Amino acid sequence: MDVAAVNGPEAVVVSGDAGVLEGLVERWRGRGWRTSRLRVSHAFHSSHMDGVLEEFRATVSGLELRDPVIPLVSTVTGALAVPGQLTDPEYWVSQLRGTVRFHDATQTLREEGVGLFLEVGPDAVLTGMIRNGQDDGDGDGAVTAVPLLRARHPETDVLAAGLAAAHVHGARVDWAAFFPGAAPTDLPTYAFRHHRYWLTSGQRAKGRAAGADRSWHPFLDTAVDLAGRGDTVLSGRIGSDDHPWLADHAIDGNVILPATAFLELGAAVAARTGADRVEQLTLEAPLRLPKGEAARLQIIVEAAGQDGTRAFSVHARPDDGDGDDTGWTRCASGTLAATGAGPEPDVFAPLRTWPPRDATEIPLEGVYDRLAGLGYEYGLTFQGLRGLWRHGEELYAEVRLPSQLHDTAAAFAIHPALLDAAIQPLVVTAAETLASGDLLRLPFNWQGAAFWNTGTPTALRVRLTPAGGDDVFVAFADQHGSPVAEARALTMRPVSRQSFTARFAAEDAAVHALRWDVVESGSGSGLGSVLGDVVFVGGGGGLPDEVAGTVVW
Repeated sequence: MDVAAVNGPEAVVVSGDAGVLEGLVERWRGRGWRTSRLRVSHAFHSSHMDGVLEEFRATVSGLELRDPVIPLVSTVTGALAVPGQLTDPEYWVSQLRGTVRFHDATQTLREEGVGLFLEVGPDAVLTGMIRNGQDDGDGDGAVTAVPLLRARHPETDVLAAGLAAAHVHGARVDWAAFFPGAAPTDLPTYAFRHHRYWLTSGQRAKGRAAGADRSWHPFLDTAVDLAGRGDTVLSGRIGSDDHPWLADHAIDGNVILPATAFLELGAAVAARTGADRVEQLTLEAPLRLPKGEAARLQIIVEAAGQDGTRAFSVHARPDDGDGDDTGWTRCASGTLAATGAGPEPDVFAPLRTWPPRDATEIPLEGVYDRLAGLGYEYGLTFQGLRGLWRHGEELYAEVRLPSQLHDTAAAFAIHPALLDAAIQPLVVTAAETLASGDLLRLPFNWQGAAFWNTGTPTALRVRLTPAGGDDVFVAFADQHGSPVAEARALTMRPVSRQSFTARFAAEDAAVHALRWDVVESGSGSGLGSVLGDVVFVGGGGGLPDEVAGTVVW
């Protein structure tokens, strides 16, 4: 008899001779243990497999085996597979003969930070094992295990319920693809505020009634597909009061929307319009977000051209509530494309081993104080750089999103603060050059940027590779080295600090406002208001009624 599998603390499978097992079953049942017989054709993972191992080894040796692109936890070892392990035929021989260490594998995943398991199979057998195996009473909350199929249950119902359960536990689900044409509705956030949120006969969602879809993005409110034109217009509002973390991104005292926020907006708009890549994005004007003020956003996506690409532009204007539809500034423009291309394994292979091999670590002590002296005033939520290495001309970085932003991370493809930290090494390593002059290095152009649906990363491994001229290729991977996003080329442009600051000083000086100054009346018995040489006298303070409201020149 052999132990075929350890699926959990209370779920063990044994395999071997039928007579021996029947005797054990009687003994276990006598102790009150519940047993069941698995319906299988052979006594797998036992000595009954010894007679086929040589033939199995020869068959596997004739196959072309490759290392997986995504991290894989082995149920042979119960640990993360290492390069070369799964391409060895002996591994698969041991998989057929040895014990399945499923419980150890789930424990490893939990130690790696996995809190949500999806069972992709014909039933919910493993789901129960995971739930029982992880309920160890350690007080840090049980993991969530969700089946996507269940025997003798409608497949569509189970799949929809499984995706919903995954969604409420933090997974990123593309609901627009699953329910084409549907629009989300707000749900109550306070348990004792009793309002009806479900549509009744004759009701329509406000956005839909106006011909607009409610948007899914924190910076956007609505999206409108223009009839007969193929264009799409998305609009929203953005400010550091609504999103306090934005106040932590300042350049020479001016709070600026990060360039990575424009890139993430482009990725979100690409997904909304059927594209999968921000083919090109040029930043044309910085968007300043003064404290207590907000900006209105408008993104215009044109119909697809003959080559399938769609031009888009991002515009902004102060949200001053005056209803005036002028004063828009084009902040960025570019093109979106649908390529269907996925990540190239060779590009991300160096990110699988961490820290990077043969790389020299760059000290980061006091790095944000040094950057502040150069004009890059990063607050706590943008101080995500945790490690930096150099290998030849390449840079490698480890970045993490501060814990206070984890709750908002799921709303973005990748949180802009995390993306910003990922490109900060380009500024850190140029600090000596910048310190000798009055220059800022700011992102200017993105090319070939793609985001893949890999959950909600709160940590990244980053590879920055020179791509000719001033361009840098950027590869973003999760904390296990799996591809998350890439930018084929990021161009940083030097800008004079003096001209950058002067731009906003000129804008402030150009603002004119109508102001009324309250003054004492000549007799001291009443109050009035003065505008230039015209005084409007009020009716208080004992003034005669016939004087109230007169205009005194």
